Order: sequence, then C-alpha cells, then structure tokens
Amino acid sequence: MKSFRFHSYLIALLLFTVAAAEPAPAQESAFVAAVLKEAGQDLNKLNRIIEDHERLVREYPQAEFVPTVMLQLAELHERRSSLLYQKAMSVYEKELEAFDNKERPDEPIMPRISLQPTMEYCYRLLKEHPDIPFKDKVYYRLGMAHLQEGNPVRSQTFFQQLITEFPNSLINLEAHFRIGEYYFDRRDHKQAIEQYKFLLGHWDNPYFDMALYKLGWCYYNLNDYSNAITTFVYLLEDIDLVEKTDSRVIGKSKADLKSESIQYIASCYSEFGGPQAARTFFADRTAKYYTLPVLTQLAELYKKRNYYSETIETHRVILDLYPFHVDAPALYQQMVENYELDGHNEEANQIREKIVAEFGPGGAWLAQYPEGDPYRAASTLAQETLLYLGTFYQSQAQKRNQSRDYMLAIRKYEEFLAKFPTAGEAARVQYLMAECFYQQGKFKEAAEAYHRVVTEYDSSSYREEAAYNRVLCSYQHMGSEPVQDSSVVYIDEFIGGGDVLIVSVRRPSEAEVLRACNDFSRLFPESQWFDAVMLKFGEVLHELKAFAPAIAVDKKIVANGDKRPFFLLAAMNAGQCYFEAEQYAEANVWFSALAKNFPDSVQYAERALKMAGAAKFKLAENLSRENKTQESAQLLQIVAAETNDGQIRSRALFEAGLQYQKAGRDTLAAQAFEELARREPLSELADQALYRAANLREQHNEWAIAAAHYAGLAANYPRSPLAPSSFKNAANCYELLQDWLNAKRMYDALVAQYPDTADEVIECTYKSGEMSFKAGRLQDARAAYERTIAAYRTFEARGEQVDAYFSAQAQFMLGELEFEEYKTINLTSAKEIALKRKKFQDVFKAYRDALEYQIADWSTAASYRIGMALEEFVRALKESPVPKNLTGEALAAYQTKLDETARPYQERALDTYVKTVDQAHLNQIDNVWVSHCRQRMQTLMQELGYQSDSVKATTSPSAEKLNE
Repeated sequence: MKSFRFHSYLIALLLFTVAAAEPAPAQESAFVAAVLKEAGQDLNKLNRIIEDHERLVREYPQAEFVPTVMLQLAELHERRSSLLYQKAMSVYEKELEAFDNKERPDEPIMPRISLQPTMEYCYRLLKEHPDIPFKDKVYYRLGMAHLQEGNPVRSQTFFQQLITEFPNSLINLEAHFRIGEYYFDRRDHKQAIEQYKFLLGHWDNPYFDMALYKLGWCYYNLNDYSNAITTFVYLLEDIDLVEKTDSRVIGKSKADLKSESIQYIASCYSEFGGPQAARTFFADRTAKYYTLPVLTQLAELYKKRNYYSETIETHRVILDLYPFHVDAPALYQQMVENYELDGHNEEANQIREKIVAEFGPGGAWLAQYPEGDPYRAASTLAQETLLYLGTFYQSQAQKRNQSRDYMLAIRKYEEFLAKFPTAGEAARVQYLMAECFYQQGKFKEAAEAYHRVVTEYDSSSYREEAAYNRVLCSYQHMGSEPVQDSSVVYIDEFIGGGDVLIVSVRRPSEAEVLRACNDFSRLFPESQWFDAVMLKFGEVLHELKAFAPAIAVDKKIVANGDKRPFFLLAAMNAGQCYFEAEQYAEANVWFSALAKNFPDSVQYAERALKMAGAAKFKLAENLSRENKTQESAQLLQIVAAETNDGQIRSRALFEAGLQYQKAGRDTLAAQAFEELARREPLSELADQALYRAANLREQHNEWAIAAAHYAGLAANYPRSPLAPSSFKNAANCYELLQDWLNAKRMYDALVAQYPDTADEVIECTYKSGEMSFKAGRLQDARAAYERTIAAYRTFEARGEQVDAYFSAQAQFMLGELEFEEYKTINLTSAKEIALKRKKFQDVFKAYRDALEYQIADWSTAASYRIGMALEEFVRALKESPVPKNLTGEALAAYQTKLDETARPYQERALDTYVKTVDQAHLNQIDNVWVSHCRQRMQTLMQELGYQSDSVKATTSPSAEKLNE
C-alpha cells in the first residue's frame, strides 16, 4: 500500500516537472537532489527508489514523463555507482592495510568506478528520444560519466557536441571549462586557453575563477609571464569573486586559490623581470593585500633556488616599499644570512650595521614600535647583531693578527655598552673587550677592562674569571713598565683580614698587581684560581723583598691543605722567603719538614733537601764567622749525610774539611776530604779533596795513605791541574817509605802522561833512574840516566828553555856507575892492569862530560870523583899481590918502585883537588864535594910531604906525563 502511494506521488511529481517552464540545474534535477538527500548513504533505500523509477518506465513506456524519469535514473545510478565505489574503496583500504602489515599474502586490486547504467540510460535517451528539450543535459551526463570512468577523449566528444548543438545552454560554459581541462591535462595549453577564455565574460559562473586560475597557469606554462601575471592579479583583485567561489565545484579551497595565485605571480617574476620588475609593478599597489605576500613568495622562491643576490634584492624591495613592516627585523636578518651564504661577509656586516641603526636606540623603525613584542624582538636583534659584529672583528683579528680588527671589535663593544648598558650580555661584552686588549698585548687597558667587569656587574658569571685575568694582565704589564722612584703602597684588608699591607714599590704597575691579587683574595676565596692568584701574589711580594707578607700569602695556600695543587710550591716559596730573609733556622725547619713529609713528590722533596742543605750551609757560615769552626764542620757533615744531591754533598764535605782544618782537626779534615772523593768521585771538587787529604796525611807522616791518595788522583783525574804534582808527591811518599819501585813507577807514569813538559820529563826520568839505582837495578838506572840526557838534548834541540841540572846529575851518575865497576878491578895481572887503565878512561870521560854542563854541584862532584879515580888506581897498585919469594932488600926495592909508580897518580889527584877548590873559591861555591876535595887535598899533601903554600908546584914530571 505504501509502495502504491509513493508510485502515485512520483507520477504526479513527474507530470509537474515536465510542465515546469524553467529547466533544472545542469548537474542534477531538483527532484533527484531531494531524493538523494532523503536516501543519504542508505544504498537499500536508493535501490528501492531506482526500482520504483524503472517500474514507471516499464509500465508507462509511452508516457510523456518517461524521458525525464530516464534522466533521473541516469543520475540515481550515478549516485548508486558512487556509493558502491566508496564501499569498495573502504574494503580495499582495509585489505591494503592488511597487506602492508603482512597479514595477507597478495596485494589487493584497487577498485574502479563503473557508470555503465548511467551511460546506458543516456544512450537510450539519445536513441529513443532524440528531440527531447534537455538533450544538452544528456550530453553533459555522458561526458561526465566517461570522464569519471577515465575516458577523457570520449568525454570531451560529448562536451563538444553540447557546445555545438546548444550554444546557449547554461551548461555550455562548464563544457568549455571541461574541454579546457582536457587540453590542460594534455599540456596543450594553447587549446586550453581558447576554451578557458569563453568563461572570462561570465564572472558569475561558478567556473569563472577556476578558469581564470587555469588560464593564468596556461600562460605561465607557455612562458607568457606577462599575461600570466595579469591574469592572476585580475583573479586576486576581485576578492569578491574568490570569496563566493564554491570550492566543491572547483576542487580547491578559497585559501588554496589565493595562495597558489600568489605563488604563480611570484614564480612569474622569478622568471620574468625579477625583483626590479616587481618593484615597478607593485610600487603603487602597496595597499593591496596581495602585494606583500607576492614579494615574500618571490623571495622564498629565490631562496629555495639558492639565488642569494636575487633573494637579497627582493628583500630590499620589500623594505623599500614597507620600511616599517613589522617583520622588517626578520627581513634584514635574512639579508644577512643570504649575503653570508653567497660568500659576501663584508656586505652582510653592512646590513648588520643597518640593523643596529634601525632597531637600536634612536632607530627610525624602533620609534614606530615603542613597546610590545615587536619592540623587544627588534631590540634583541640589535643587541645580538652588535655583539656579533664585535665577536666577528675579534675573530678576524685573532686569525690575521691585525690591530685594526681588534680596534673595530673594541668600538663595537663600546657601542654596545653605550646603547645597552643594562643588557644581559653587557658583562660578557665588557669581558670580550678586555680580551681584545689582552690579545693586542695592551695589558694595562685589559686589566682595567677586566676590573670593570668585577666592579660593575655583581651578578655576572664572568666576574670571577675577569678578576683572575685582571691579575694576569696586571702582572704582565708590570714586566713591561720601567722602574721608577720607590713609593709606598697601602692596601686595606690584606688577604681578606684586617691588616694593612704596606709595601715599597718601584713601578705603579706593581701596586696594581698587589691590589688585583688582594681584591681576588677578598672576593673569591672559594675560587678554583684562588691558590694560583695567591701564588702570584706571593711571588710579587717576594720580588719586592717583602718577605713577611709573602710568607703570610704562601701560608694562606698551605693552610688549605696538602691536596691542593699548589700546596708544595707555596710551601717551597715560603721557605725560600725565610731563606732570603736570612732566617736560616726557620728555612731549615721548613724545608726539612717538606722533604720528610712529602718524599713521594720527588721534584719538591729533592729541592727541599737542597734548600735545607743551603740553609744549613748558611748556618755553618755563621758558626765559622763566630770561630765555631768545629761546630760548623759538624753541621756541614749533617748536610752531606742528609742530601741526595751529589753536588751539595761534595760542597758540604769540602767545606767541612776546610772548617776542620781551621779548627786544627787535621785527621777529621782528611776524613771529610776522603769521604768526598770516595762518595762523589765525579765531583769537580773530588781531585782537590783527594789532594788535600793526601797533603794532610803527608804532614802527619802517613806516607802510605798519602802516596795512595796522590797516586789515585793522578790515575783517576789525569786532566786535573793537580795531577802532575800528584805524580811527584806520590813518588816522594814512596821514597820516604823506601818503596823505590813504586816511586820509579810514579815517575815513569808522569813522563808517559805528560811527554811534552820538558823540565818534568827530564827530572822524572832522572828520578826514575835514581829509584832503580837505589833498588839495585843498575842497568835500569843506566838506561834511565841515558834517557834523561837524551831528553835534555831533544828539548834543547827544539829550542826550548830547559834546566841542565838533572841532565848533569844523570851524566854524573853514569860516571858513578862506571866508577863502581872501576873499583872492582884489582891489579893482579898485566891484563887487569890494562883493563883498569881502560876503565879509568871510561870513568874519566863520564865525569868530564858532567863537567861540561857547568852545573856547580855536579862539576865539583865530577872533579872530586876524577881525583878519587886516580887515588883508586893508587890503591889498587899498592894492594896488588907481592911477587912470591921477594924478601929483604928485594922486597924493599919492590915497595920503593910501587911508591914511585903511584906518586904521579897521587900528585895528579892532588892537582885535581887543588884546582877544584880554587875554582870553587873563585866562583863562591861551597858544597859537600868541595869539602871532600879539601879533605883529600890535606891527606895527600901529608902523604906526599908537601907544605900547604907549595901545593901548586907539586906536579912532578911523571905527573905531567900522566896528565898528558
């Protein structure tokens, strides 16, 4: 019953619709629109409506309303196809999600819309009812159906038929638009333009704005930028058109259309004319809402393409046209960034200067925004920019080491502090300015700038570091300032206490260092740099010889505990101050405690031991000045025992030995010297110590010890200036011990060690012979004597001035050796007589050669020995065996004959003695050999029966013959 009522209602409504004078809207009839609204998304309800419509067509095929119903069925089926497609898409999306999540193995097939029923009804209408008045709508519906199914070629055929057959149809303009879209999609922009142009005169058409938009697009794609710009601007100009646009019809929102139009205008300018063309076009359109967005978009396009100079120029256009634009600070900042990206840092800095001028205090732009967020943002930018300029120039200065860049940085920092004295970065800027002075070596100005950070910015995080740097700069400035007249400085609250530091300084900078250090100690007692500053404080006071305050400062560091890094250094400095203040006892206690308590700190422990030793040295010197020499020596021996430093030990033991000598304690002195030589054999004092020890032992007749020391010095320190004398002294000690061979060894060693020292070589070679002689090694002695003579002659031949004494003595000793052999020959046979006479000639020659040196001692000795040689012949003659069987007168005659034979020899011996004594008297020589001559002269005179006044006339003819 319900179906019948709806069916009757539908027939009546259709009859009314057919009779209506006005056609329905192109897209769908009012009836269909009402039906679709009632059905909504209910596919079943829509199906029932379609069945009712189809029943009408079947039951009343010849009725007047059938064409209308068939068109409605085409529209209803289009709706039904759309709902089925949406449902299929929903299923597809779920299946696709399952596939993406690997919940199904195969990828689903994407559904396609099918409008076949719609197209069938439209085709039936064209075939069965070719003269219907709404044939244009059928063409339209077919065109849209083919378009939705993805067949644009077929679609545009029906749109073209619509235009051709129904030039006045209300759908005609949309058909032109659809054909234009067809060509547009195929990038046939010229054909598209021809279609879109049909809509230009119909601004009230829902497709007008979209056609205008696409028209601009076509011009753009054909590089016809001028027409493109004009078209897009025209679209934007008539804002009412844009505002009334139905986004459902054109497929774009109003905002999208605006945005894209602006983008395309900007894009056109990026391709055609650039920023200056845009400036010319928009110069008198600054009031238009789209001008600024177009220019902004143009800048963005250039930026994306990395066209930095064009981006900058576009920003310049914006700022020229809108000088007080609220985003001007950001635009200037973007100009800076683009200049930097383009590698133009100098131009970037020029823009930064403009930023400071425009947005800093007194700037024209800032005057337009005296408060609020724009003011704060711009002011912040000006601060940041000014700070950047300072840091930039400072960085450049550090790279290039140019004073000009430092001065530029300082000017910027000064400008910042003048314009933004209370800014949060003011303390940092003041600090950076101080750094600039420091990096230029302007330590005085740097110290003053750091001081301002400390005094003017109480809450700054830079304050502590600035105070520390002030100390460093003041100290460095002190080193460059010349010495002036002394002046007294008074500094309150010395190291944070209530005392007043009173110090005499020679330079104003010294006072500044002291104040900087003291201020730091008061303000930052917990600072990580406290100990370092106090250390510097103490050093300066130390240099100024203000030892008591320096000690107080160093003890301040020490009081913080031995875990602090400067503890030991401060402690050492305090001890040094005690030492230099001549408080040696305190210095000794201080340094000794350090060495004892911190043995693992090798560097400091060793130095402390040295300084403790030095303090004891000074105490020992004081004891020595008080004539407490033994106590002084004992203290020095303690130094030697405690120290690990060989040099100090050497010096201490040497001084101890000297002090013991002064005290008359030679044995203790010798032991100190011996300990030095034993424990520090490489010391520069070792040879002196060994020599002194040997000398002391020698003085006390400890010949063996002395000889060993001398010999050890000679062997171990051959380059020592004491070595030559040590050889001789050792030999002398061995002689005193009658150790002839060791004495000879020392003499020989000296000759070998110093072969070019003429006098030493000659003397010691002789002494070597003498030691051999005394040891009974006569052959060795003879060889040594001969070497002595040979050495003398060699050096003399070189032209060297040499003493002939030992050469003469050596020659004499050769005569002595001949004489000893001569004495052993007795006259027992004619052969021995001949041998005796021959040996006499050898003896005589040896002694005669000694006479030629004209050395008094050995000339007199040789003369004496010549006489004795003659007397020896007499002795041998008289002691020769008496022939057997001689008795009585024969024996007496034999004795008389011996006396006669001996007398010439005696007379010659007497003559020799007389001449020797006379020559000695003439030359004022008196020695043992002259005495021996006198004695023999007296004896012979008595034996020969001469008076003393007739000695010179005693020579007999036989004696004269003997002389010959």
